[in-house]
Amino acid sequence: MTPHNDIVLFHYTFSPFAKRIVWYLALRGIDYAQCLQPPTLPREDVNALGVKYRRIPILSIGRDIYCDTRLILDKLEESFPSGKLGASQPEQKAIEKLLEKWTVDGVFPRAAQLIPPAMPLLNDAKFVQDRKDMTGRSWAISAIAEGRPEALAHMREFFQLFESTILADGRDWVLNTEKPTLADIHAVWPFHWLSAMKGALPPTIFGRDNFPKVYAFIDRFSNAVKEAEQTAPKCTKLKGAEAVKRISQAEFAESDGTVDEKDPLGLKKGQDVESWPIDSGFNHRDRGTPCPMASTTSLDVLILTFNCGRNLLRPELLARHLSAAFPDSSPGPDIIVLSLQELAPLAYSFLGGSYLLPHFGQFRHAISLAGHKAFGETRYTDVVTRNIGMTACMVFVQEEQKGKVQWVETGGVGVGVQEMGNKGAVGVRLGYTVPEEGIMELTFVAAHLAPMEDALARRNEDWKNIVRGLVFTPMHSKEVHNDTAATAESEPLLANGTSNHATSGIYTPTSHLILAGDLNYRTSSTTPRPSSDLAFPQPTSSPTDPQHYTHLLRSDQLTREREAGRTCHGLREAPITFPPTYKYSGKAQALAGETDGNLAGVGGWGWAKHRWPSWCDRVLFLDVPGRMDGVEMEVQNYTALPLMPTSDHQAVVLRLKVPLMAIPAADESDEEDVRTRPPFAVDPRWKERRAAARRKEVVVGLLAYLFWTWEGNGILLALLVGVLAGWAIVSRGMLET
Repeated sequence: MTPHNDIVLFHYTFSPFAKRIVWYLALRGIDYAQCLQPPTLPREDVNALGVKYRRIPILSIGRDIYCDTRLILDKLEESFPSGKLGASQPEQKAIEKLLEKWTVDGVFPRAAQLIPPAMPLLNDAKFVQDRKDMTGRSWAISAIAEGRPEALAHMREFFQLFESTILADGRDWVLNTEKPTLADIHAVWPFHWLSAMKGALPPTIFGRDNFPKVYAFIDRFSNAVKEAEQTAPKCTKLKGAEAVKRISQAEFAESDGTVDEKDPLGLKKGQDVESWPIDSGFNHRDRGTPCPMASTTSLDVLILTFNCGRNLLRPELLARHLSAAFPDSSPGPDIIVLSLQELAPLAYSFLGGSYLLPHFGQFRHAISLAGHKAFGETRYTDVVTRNIGMTACMVFVQEEQKGKVQWVETGGVGVGVQEMGNKGAVGVRLGYTVPEEGIMELTFVAAHLAPMEDALARRNEDWKNIVRGLVFTPMHSKEVHNDTAATAESEPLLANGTSNHATSGIYTPTSHLILAGDLNYRTSSTTPRPSSDLAFPQPTSSPTDPQHYTHLLRSDQLTREREAGRTCHGLREAPITFPPTYKYSGKAQALAGETDGNLAGVGGWGWAKHRWPSWCDRVLFLDVPGRMDGVEMEVQNYTALPLMPTSDHQAVVLRLKVPLMAIPAADESDEEDVRTRPPFAVDPRWKERRAAARRKEVVVGLLAYLFWTWEGNGILLALLVGVLAGWAIVSRGMLET
């Protein structure tokens, strides 16, 4: 038997509907796992399954997902037939179904109106708005109070009916059985819920003396459940990511279904349909075909961008900051992407090869530590590392999933001096296997654009040159690290697949696109005046405070230029909820080493006075095309990590759920999809221009190595000594003759 019978129950503890399922599983002694959810939207774990149904509970058996407690109970009865709680005789089945209909559609709507106005939840604006959105009626305390008398009248009628008919002859259980059955679950749940809610039922009307049989039945049922729980398997709690991963990797519990040929709606197998509740939660609709779910729903991708300040990383710091940003995040992301700028000193970056091994090695060590500390012992493999000058991209995949990476394409372009890579972009495109879907394409671009406040036009031009000059070409498994460092690994990191499309730029019709980097867009077009630093953002919890960072955010160049269609065309960004990431002073960096990056507690953010604090470090992504109805990119978290002492930038992290499905070819309905109509055409001379720039990088790298590094100075000194010694020998010989 698979763990927990392959059952995962998504619910929150005080949901009256979820109690029906929890009781059933306890009375049956069925092993299961649960994933607790918030009582209000959003429910990110449910979203990660691709389910838009907004009500609780939801239950999965294997990879099949069931909504609505009536369907869930039917499926549990069907899936575990030995010891069923459901009735076997026709007349008893009729009573069972009538009770279910009565309590779900008749009793509970009135019971929900009896939530006492003093209940803390009714003073929670988020809860009140959530329930208003779900039911279509007001949940304000005044509205609850206004409808309460009528609801009490209906509820007294329900209590009287139960007391004087079903329980009138003194039976213990609804069907006069020895133990509780499914009919008892159907009958008891709204009465049980109300009787346990202090202040819901006035004792003068609903006291135990008024309805002794109903309350005795409630007590009897509660005791029976408690007794069953003593011997039932203990329920295992799963974190959201773990539950989603378990479901995604499970087999279907049901075979491919059939559709009734005489269905009154005329539904056909494979036909696209929408489904939603008609009583509440009707604004959240699921779209699909009337058959089991075809595939898992999303790929968990974490993208980190960091300007390294040309210094070696301290791996333990990055791992600790990731652990703090994603507590209890097990398992870890499927893919981790690092966008690195100013990776190393210019000489090492331009020469590449073994000169960059120590720098890349520190990041590999950091991801290994993070997999252990932050992501629940998740092991990662570096499937591709590529740099163009001082900008690099590293892509890590969970070790157990590396076989899903079928092919890799890479590209790069310099936009710095003479098109060299002191500024520029490097791209990685993966072909990732999706069961029953084929290959999904993921494009990651790491970029570093022109600096300085007054270089806005240059930054936009850099973006244009990246779109025109960054062109992807295939890599073979043995070439994965060759651009930057040789490895000792003999096992191929990639499968033997190849991409199907011709050479292409960063926009391609069938690929997701994520851009990350030090894009260098500022919050002013001029440098600060001597007194400007007095208005720089500082830690404050009040958005009305003039020094709250949100005031400066309104001047963000990237947001303005992107919305105007002058840069990052088609890309969008999650809301920014963190302070500027640049530029910190040397004193702040020193303090970061002492305080683990917590500058707010030691006198405020220590900005450099000669630069406007800005959100230079960003991660943007391209939404799924319009032809993919019903799926979307889902942001899990977008945040800045604490400052590290080796850089004047903070690292920024985006965690994103990417729909796990291949993007279909474009059609006529996608005329506005930037994938099919990029803002700029690829430069036909991209290859020769990159080759020419690379030759310049080697020359500049050698000169920088000789004059700007201790090793190079040593070589020059040795050459100078050699020349002087040779000159001395020659001179002496000439004198002797």
